[in-house]
Amino acid sequence: MKKEHSAKQFFILSLVFVAATTFGLDGYGEAKEHIFSPENTKVGFRLDSTLHRMVSGTARKFNGKVAIPRGLDPKGYYTEIIVSVKDMDTANEDRDKKMHETCFEAGKNPDIIFRSTEFKNFPARLEKGKEFEFLLVGNLTIKGVTKNVAIPVKVQYRANGYSFHGTVWLNYLQDFNIPDPSVFIFRVAKRVEVFFETDIPSSLFESRDAVSQ
Repeated sequence: MKKEHSAKQFFILSLVFVAATTFGLDGYGEAKEHIFSPENTKVGFRLDSTLHRMVSGTARKFNGKVAIPRGLDPKGYYTEIIVSVKDMDTANEDRDKKMHETCFEAGKNPDIIFRSTEFKNFPARLEKGKEFEFLLVGNLTIKGVTKNVAIPVKVQYRANGYSFHGTVWLNYLQDFNIPDPSVFIFRVAKRVEVFFETDIPSSLFESRDAVSQ
């Protein structure tokens, strides 16, 4: 009888362990996801040039998401975005062709990829009407080169959601081996400002406890 009782206890404990590791000890299950789309997200870049002109561009197509843990543990957040090089657009066909083929070598390196490793200083609970900032830390891969970057992000509360604005400066010549795109007297800066904006519904930041109250 004791052996049978011990076997049952072991079986029950095994089920509890599997459930805990699969669904999380807090019982909230899998993360909720915010899928990036052109309707809710913008990705682009800006860099200065001679002749007092600003060169700017946007990504017309991209794939990505933000995974929001149901328990809202700041350590459980994750985001990734994949931008197709050929879908980066500066509204200048000749310049875009050079950017795609010569600067980024899109044939060999078709995508720009960012995957997060940490949402540093992200709060455990978001308060409506309260703005805050955090550092989005992760690995950025451009032209086959991966660098760790920290992106300052500002978050503002909007009607029914939160607006995330992130900006980071990159030395694209030095860090990612991109050739200088300058042409004759038209010279561009050696650093580029990369930015993103996305709007996330506030309902995704409600934990099960918050919903039940």
